[in-house]
Amino acid sequence: MAQPLMPHATASWLVDNTALSFQQIAEFCGLHILEVQAIADDMAATKLTGRDPVRAGELTMAEIINLNRVRKARAKSEDKTRAAANRVVHGRSKAEKQAARTEQERADRRLDAQKRETPTED
Repeated sequence: MAQPLMPHATASWLVDNTALSFQQIAEFCGLHILEVQAIADDMAATKLTGRDPVRAGELTMAEIINLNRVRKARAKSEDKTRAAANRVVHGRSKAEKQAARTEQERADRRLDAQKRETPTED
């Protein structure tokens, strides 16, 4: 997605007129998240007039909604990547699990064979 022509003015409009997070606005406008936060706090936006990216043809309302979907998809992708890395580090393969299960069963049978029977009281 291309950056808007006037990123600070566009960010000011997006802060005022959408429910996008600062992170989403920062990514769309190519700004740092703290710049967007400053615009939202009116520290930097006192001289800015908001510029509607929908009217300028830089963005459609559908794309604004899709920014939320993109964020969720990115988070899901990061979670999958992290899960795959954890499986490599902490997980065991199916063959390793089967070998451990077989060894445990063998050890249990060996232990049962070694047990003494306790006399029962009649």
